[in-house]
Amino acid sequence: MYARIKTLIFHLAKLMGLFALARRITRRGLRILCYHSFSTDSDAAHRFRPGTFMRPQTFRRRIDVLARMKLPVLPLHDALNRLRDGTLPPCAVAGKLGNRLGVPYDEIVGGRVFSIMTADEIREAVRAGIDIQLHAHRHRLPDDPEAARREIRENRAVLEPLVAQPPPAGNVAQAPPAGSVALLRHFCYPSGVWNAGHFAALRDVGILSATTCEAGLNYAHTPPLALRRFLDGEQVSDIEFEAELSGFSELLRRVFRRQAS
Repeated sequence: MYARIKTLIFHLAKLMGLFALARRITRRGLRILCYHSFSTDSDAAHRFRPGTFMRPQTFRRRIDVLARMKLPVLPLHDALNRLRDGTLPPCAVAGKLGNRLGVPYDEIVGGRVFSIMTADEIREAVRAGIDIQLHAHRHRLPDDPEAARREIRENRAVLEPLVAQPPPAGNVAQAPPAGSVALLRHFCYPSGVWNAGHFAALRDVGILSATTCEAGLNYAHTPPLALRRFLDGEQVSDIEFEAELSGFSELLRRVFRRQAS
């Protein structure tokens, strides 16, 4: 019942022009999308864990929504740089998704890009344009600073040889050197567990940004090691996804937070 009421409210809000208004109000906010795993009809994982798994056809609809809304989509590193210097396009989305946005999504969801991957699959994903970054070596980030630094260093040591690719012809100057820390400088907190006490350890090992599992938009004043994102899943309707992209859901969260305080 709650889901139906929410869906009805979103549809009414869109018809009344509130999505367009929200998009204008939140235009300086960076949207970061998260996709955890893909599922097929045969394995049916999306039925048991819809918040974690998504069917390929649902993902394709998301790409269609992004294309229809004409939202600028940027690689995360470029988006964060432009967020800080004030040149971020209005309502920008961090990521590279789908044929129309730079990556063949049939190759993404047809393989194992969003699950446990072999070394060859990681190399293949990098060649397809996927930006592989850090997520801790044992899917945990201890509170102890030295243990946290060790997690990142070990994760980087495994991934660096796999993500280093020969530079494209004519773009030698643009490619970072193989084995460079610059290749692996962004981090996603395992299970979304984080606190500000992690920041120093992350900076020590060269981490420039870290995403949490907290929903919301990111602005120039948002701590780069506490970025918000939207965790998309099979249970999210298309209109709810559009509400997130437009910023309408973000405005509702602000209202609820003020009422709670």
